[in-house]
Amino acid sequence: MNKYFIDAGIFLRSASNKITKDINDDDAVQIALNIALGIERILKGILYDINPTYIYIEPKFDNTIQILYPDQLVLKQSENLSKNPNKDVITFKISLLRAECVSFTTNKNRNLLFKIENIRDVLAHCDLAFLDIKDITLLIKRDFYPLLKSYCEELKLPSRHIFDNKHIRLATISSSLTSDLSLRINMLFEAHKEKWKMLSGNPGYITDKIHETKLALDTPNKYPIKCPCCGNTGVFYLDPIKEFNQQTKEENIVGAKLKLFRCRFCKLLVEDEKLFDELGFNKIVSAIILIDDTSPHNAVKGPSKIN
Repeated sequence: MNKYFIDAGIFLRSASNKITKDINDDDAVQIALNIALGIERILKGILYDINPTYIYIEPKFDNTIQILYPDQLVLKQSENLSKNPNKDVITFKISLLRAECVSFTTNKNRNLLFKIENIRDVLAHCDLAFLDIKDITLLIKRDFYPLLKSYCEELKLPSRHIFDNKHIRLATISSSLTSDLSLRINMLFEAHKEKWKMLSGNPGYITDKIHETKLALDTPNKYPIKCPCCGNTGVFYLDPIKEFNQQTKEENIVGAKLKLFRCRFCKLLVEDEKLFDELGFNKIVSAIILIDDTSPHNAVKGPSKIN
């Protein structure tokens, strides 16, 4: 890991630790600055790994040989060496323009990165009143995690180096705000698969969750279903759909509507109707016609046995 990636982790771990569901304006400013500083170093790190000279304003031999490889110089003074080496590196913007040529993540997120670059410039040089704090807060909560996760995968950076083991929280926050349902589900599942991996090893955890799930299924309007995230038994919470029969003068249950899905094993909770369709839940529910005629409420009820 080169020095720019190492330094990027300092800023990005600080941002990761401060990102929560409720970010106040002061924290949003500091988080945005840390994100910008960290990403600028990510971009420079990409270039540095290809050729260290690409990050310098003056990349010529006579300048960079003295900066990058001073221990290898035999001659300290020569007409082929600059008398006053310029150690200045390129700006965020130039780093972005160069990195997008060789980095898939940078190219794919070009506009987002330019937006972060602009925020960085305002933070560094202008009145903070020029900032749209609400927009910045949304960017932090929604875009930070998927952007840096993509960089981690592309550059083979350990996720803990960037997220400081806060990736479950960050993925959950981000997934709740993205409009891309497929991406939203992927991030949501990623967070809960990690949660299941962490919790399943605890003594008695699985036995306890089997018991809790059975208790839930023994109550009306519940139905067992395989969790699409961890593969354990989850529970559909159903609202019976009733129709009044004019002949018998009674209300009959003719179907069920899904209220929510809950898995006690990986803690996955789905309440968004859009996700019901995306996950295929509504198709399953439409086929459920289990009606417990012995129930005083004539309620839809799932079996207590967990397969």
